[in-house]
Amino acid sequence: RDRRQAIAYAIDRQRFTDTVMQGFAGPPQDLPWPPQSAASEPAKDNLYTFNLDKAKALVAQSGVTNPQFDLAWATANFAEQYAGLAQIIQSNLAQIGVKVTLKPTDPAVFLSAGLGTKPQYNGGRLNGAAFTNVTEPTSHFILSSTFGTTINASGFYDDQYTALVGSASGQPDATARKAIYSKINDYILDAAYCLVVSKYPNIMIMGTNVQGLGYYPVLQWTLRSTWLA
Repeated sequence: RDRRQAIAYAIDRQRFTDTVMQGFAGPPQDLPWPPQSAASEPAKDNLYTFNLDKAKALVAQSGVTNPQFDLAWATANFAEQYAGLAQIIQSNLAQIGVKVTLKPTDPAVFLSAGLGTKPQYNGGRLNGAAFTNVTEPTSHFILSSTFGTTINASGFYDDQYTALVGSASGQPDATARKAIYSKINDYILDAAYCLVVSKYPNIMIMGTNVQGLGYYPVLQWTLRSTWLA
């Protein structure tokens, strides 16, 4: 956990959102939820501020000598953004003595390496995740390959985490569910097995005569109800 948290503190998320994402992604954040999600807690989105001194101390605390790892991403959708983030991470970690080897990877190979309950890779992976904007966050933990409790590309499984998600999915009261989501957020931040950097937006350009365009609480624009004035 010390090593994972060290990486979390060593990522200059603001540099990524300002330069690679050109401000379109909004501010960086540590949790995966958009503002409209019942699990959203903006006050917890700034835990892992860019802090190389703290990152270096955590690496030392972990006891790892000559720390190094591979960082892979698929050379498909968002490949340019992944490459930009990878270079930022590599540069940041080099400043505290951690060597990061960049591994742009064929999409099929990248996907295959992250499948199963014991993914066939070592090191880190960069990937754009989905389903955080579904109506109920509990659905995200079923659909997601990042924060999923039954299968995820990190091969991270824990009974406490599974129990928290199960408790939320079985709770009919929205206020009580929100309290459980807060506990899940604390767990995600502490475990630091999957590090959020920022949101990534869907951007559309429309004319002034386009009416009724919105966004469903899943993954689609409301094009069926859109019309031209």
